[in-house]
Parts: sequence; structure tokens; C-alpha cells
Amino acid sequence: MGSLGLCLRLKRLGEQITQDARRLYRELNLDIEPGWNSILLMLEQEPQGLGVSQIARNLGISHPSASVTVRQLVTRGYVDLASDPSDGRRRVVQLSDKAVAELPEFKRIWDAFERSMQDVINAAGDNVFEVIAGLESELRNRSMDERTMDQIDLVVQHHGPAEARPALTEDSTG
Repeated sequence: MGSLGLCLRLKRLGEQITQDARRLYRELNLDIEPGWNSILLMLEQEPQGLGVSQIARNLGISHPSASVTVRQLVTRGYVDLASDPSDGRRRVVQLSDKAVAELPEFKRIWDAFERSMQDVINAAGDNVFEVIAGLESELRNRSMDERTMDQIDLVVQHHGPAEARPALTEDSTG
């Protein structure tokens, strides 16, 4: 698959970890979903609550994605929406009494899951976070579309415009 398969492999890896977490939660009869931990733990640190925009910004996710997760958390009773005391037009997300009561058990499970994940990382090689951080940094500095356009421009400079190049055939692709 080479480097083109990287996205697919990372996506499959993320999906597998998410499915494993979801199965674990079902086995333990926990009424939560993978990915909720970040918001619940963030709100635990901010008892006055946070706006959805703040949650999205803090997690580095889109506002619509944060909004969907907050709606799911409201539906399951883990967060409440309240008026912001400093701006009545704005709503803030706060932990519900249910979440406060269940958070210690959730944290116990999340800590065990994190230790298990660290075991997997250690077995695979400790530099996985460095590699991921490097990829993230490189792509923040210069996106894949910009990099690819440069590569296309190099081909055009070397071979001429597409219509001047011979069409690829099975024989010419090796």
C-alpha cells in the first residue's frame, strides 16, 4: 500500500480502537460512547461550563462535531445546557448530576483503557507519538494538496503539459 495507504491504515486503526472501546463499554454496562471522555473530563475542570465553540476549539474539532456530541450527551443525561451568567443569550454546557455521580467509575475505566493503549504502543515502538506529532506539524505547515500541486508542477516542468505526454498504458506502468 505504501504511503498512499497511510490514511486508510490510520482510519482503520482508529475505527478498531473505537469499536473495542464501544464493546468494552457494552460489556461493562456503561451508557457512554468512545470520544465522550474528552468533553466530560474537560467539563469536570470547568464547573461553570463551556460553550460549544470553546469545547470545539479546545479539542481541535469542528463546531458541528462538538455540537453533535453535546446533543448526544444531553440526550443521555450527562450534560445540561444553561444560560451563561455573563451573557444570557449564550448557552453553556455543564456536567449533570448524573455525570458527576458516574464520572469516578468512567475515569477508572478510561485509566485502564489508557494503560492498555500504552501497552500496545510500547509493544509497537515508543516513537509512535513522535511520528504522529511530526506528521501533524508537517501538514499544519503545508497541506497535502499544496504539496501534491508542487509535485504535479514538477512533472509538468520535466515532461511538459499532460497533452504532450504519452498516455499511460499497462505496459508503461510497469
